[in-house]
Amino acid sequence: MLENSLVKALRSMDKRAQLSHLAYAGTIKPPRQVKADPSIFLEYAPIERRYDIPYARQLDGKDGLANLDANLEVFPASTAQVLEYWLDVSRFSGWKRPAKKLPWMPDVFRADLKTYAARGIRHVTTFAVYIDADYLRLQGEPSAIREYGEGLRGRGADAPYHYWLRSSR
Repeated sequence: MLENSLVKALRSMDKRAQLSHLAYAGTIKPPRQVKADPSIFLEYAPIERRYDIPYARQLDGKDGLANLDANLEVFPASTAQVLEYWLDVSRFSGWKRPAKKLPWMPDVFRADLKTYAARGIRHVTTFAVYIDADYLRLQGEPSAIREYGEGLRGRGADAPYHYWLRSSR
């Protein structure tokens, strides 16, 4: 696993160095032949999942929940981070401009937070690409940004509880 060599080199310069194992697209399945160095944490990015239903209902498929559970057998949930696409207008626009209106589904978002929390994951982030001046001019300010922040802070309708964001130090 290349990541073991990279983190070893980084730790020779800074003993606090950490590195993520990006479980995404072609690397969504966990490593099985090489044990990850303890300084490597899971960054799970299910780009091919659906956003019209909660992730807990997506058990099978390329980015199904079974892949997250398999990764959590290899990497500790206490250091894992999920990189989601809830606010990624570029993805929902097929990576083409002009940007489409974000298909925000707050119930799906809150259910997803509960699913991650139930697995012990406390670090959750999202891409928010294409939410820029052009988007605001065409689509207006998305309520999703406020609702996303409230969900992470454990506020809003049916918020699961307080979520901590990974700080980059």
